Parts: sequence; structure tokens; C-alpha cells
Amino acid sequence: MSSSVTVALLAVLTTAGLVAAAVTDGPLSIALAVATVAVAAGLAWRLRSAPPGAAALGAFVTGIVIVSAGLPALAIAGDWSQITSSSSPSGRGSVDRSAELRRALDRAAEALPGGADAIRSIDIDGISTQVTVLDLQKGEQVSTSYSQSGGEWSAPSRTRVNDRADAVFRRTDVAGLDLSASSAKVDAAATGAGLDLSKRWEADGVSIARRSSDKKLVATYDLTSRFRFETDAAGNLPDNLALATVDGLLPVADRLLRANGFDPTKQHLEQISYHAMAESSSAVGFPHLGTVELEVTRPGKRGTLTEAIGRFPEVRLYDSDGSGSGRFALTALSAAAIEKARTDVEQRSAVPAVDAHAVSLEVDRDTGSPGWTRGDLPPVLQLGLGPNSKDSAYYRLDGTFLRAD
Repeated sequence: MSSSVTVALLAVLTTAGLVAAAVTDGPLSIALAVATVAVAAGLAWRLRSAPPGAAALGAFVTGIVIVSAGLPALAIAGDWSQITSSSSPSGRGSVDRSAELRRALDRAAEALPGGADAIRSIDIDGISTQVTVLDLQKGEQVSTSYSQSGGEWSAPSRTRVNDRADAVFRRTDVAGLDLSASSAKVDAAATGAGLDLSKRWEADGVSIARRSSDKKLVATYDLTSRFRFETDAAGNLPDNLALATVDGLLPVADRLLRANGFDPTKQHLEQISYHAMAESSSAVGFPHLGTVELEVTRPGKRGTLTEAIGRFPEVRLYDSDGSGSGRFALTALSAAAIEKARTDVEQRSAVPAVDAHAVSLEVDRDTGSPGWTRGDLPPVLQLGLGPNSKDSAYYRLDGTFLRAD
């Protein structure tokens, strides 16, 4: 082997070995370090018989390669390690959310004069704490973040936004919010409802802000890729965990109607859509798991009422010139009728046990029947189990089978 090849191998293998040893842990790191030393010693020994100056050249080249390639590689590996650690299962980490909230509120006051009374959002996770406040005079958002690894706040930055006073909250609005206690309460509720929280990520956190739909101030907690729960500014969860299964549909829908001025015994409903919390509940309609949506109408008003498990209702009502007469009343549908239809689908389609209660359903006008455009046909119940649309059928509201697609 020529001396030039030996020098090149010495530089490259030594650098690669040192980088590999540095970015690994435990016995593997030790083994890589020992192997690197052994290889470097062997190659250096070969240079003893090389022309004068070859050994010195080898040491010089090795140093240059380590500085120019090895150190940048270590930096990149360190950044990648931080990225992957934030996207790997780790529970909620060791961040004290209540302490971080206090830190964020203090920072809001520092970032902008009067900032503690103009907070747009606070986001807390295992990696960082981020605060945004609104400069209402300039129409700008002032943002700053605290790095858990760096231990310091970033300099505030400004961005033009269209948010105004109805999008902010005050420090006093969250004075009664114990984030650590409410996080534990949310986890317990989610687990009790059947969610698997074993694969939590360091980047899963909690965000405090007003919702865009109704400006309600909520804390939103990341649970899984499909589910987030909310509490109000006092740390209270909505009382709707029953939406996990179809048994909770009618009681929650009844309460939702009454709370918004609709009589469940009157024909105020245009459509009902519901999906159980099970991941496979997608046979009918577009799946919003653990969610009921009601299309409603009454004299002067129409719109939608939506409630999802672990989240507060969202109400979208608009002025209307219509008669306010819907197609059916909520009381036209019973739990017994839903169960009758569910049992029929299970037996008719030989649905496996894992999907037997993964219910998705809609109650709407029967657009599959001749003459439906006349508008005088009664509504029908379409109910499915599991992920396949073939495992669904149509029923009268008393649960009597009509047809399968």
C-alpha cells in the first residue's frame, strides 16, 4: 500500500471512528473508540517504513480532516439528535407546565408594554415555551420563545397580522389555571375514554388561546395524532366523554340543542352526523371521530352545532329568512332504533368483533329514493360499522331495514 493511500485512510477512518463514537452511547461508543485507536495505530505503524515526513504528513492531514469534516458532522449529529428526541415517545417530559405558564406570563409583560393584557397565545411543550402578544396600535404580533435546552428567551420579533382585540386574553383571565393539575386531569379523562397515551412526544404540549370560531378562551392539550382535549380557563373539562360510543350520541345531542334554544321534540333538525371514537369508524360520511354534528333550523336562524369528545361545543348560527321548519325532531330517533340498526349491520355484513361498535351514522333526507327532490320524503338513518362503506345500510328512524348500497 502506498504511503499516500495510508495517509488518506488514516485521516478518513480516524475521523469517521471518532464521530461515530461521539454520537453513540454505552458499550457501542466504547467499542468504536477502541477500534478507531487500534486502526489508527496500525496505519501509523505502517508509515514508519514510508519516506521521511510521511508520519508528520499523516498527522497533519488527519487533523485537517477532523476539523473540516469531523466537527461539522458532530454539530449536525447533535442537531439531529435534538430533532429526533423531540419526535420520539417520551411522555410529557419533565417540564413543569404551571411554572412555564408563569414564566410565559412574565415574558408577555416584558415583550411589550401592556403585553400581559394583550396575549394572543402561549404554547408550552418539552422543547420550548412560546409567547405571542398583540401590539394593537400597530396591528403586529410580537413573538418570543424560551428554549428548554438553551435556557434563555429569544429576542422578540414582529409580524403583521389581522387579529384584533377579540383575539387576546389577559393575565388575569388565566389566574385560576393550574396547568399541571389540568394536564393530569385531561390525561386521566382521555385514558378513561379509551385513548392510548403510551406514545407521547416531547413536542406534544398545551396551547392557550381564544378559538377562532367563537373566541372562547381554552387550553388545548395534545393527546394523539387524532385527538386534542380542551379545558376552560379554570381547568374544567367539557362533560361529553360519553361521545366515545354511540350510547352518548342522543344525550349529548339533546343537551346541545337545548343549550342553544332548540326544542328536541320539534322538527328543528336537517341532518345528524356522528362517528364513534374508534379509529375505524369511517364507513359513513367523513370521519370526525368522537363527534356529533347537527344541522339545525328554526324561525330566523339556521346553522350547525358541533361537539367533539373532550372539546367544548362550537356553534355556528346565522340569520335566516326561512320558515324554520326542519325535517325531523331529535326525539324521532331512539337508542333502541340505533341499536336495532347496528345489530342488523353487524349480522348482515358479518362485521368482525373489532368493528362491531365502531359506529358511524347520518340521518338525512333519502337522496337514494326516487322523487326525493320533491322534499316530502321522510329522513332515513344510514349506519355503518368499521372502515368499509360496504358494511353499511339504510333504515327508517325506527330501525327497520330499507336497503343496502
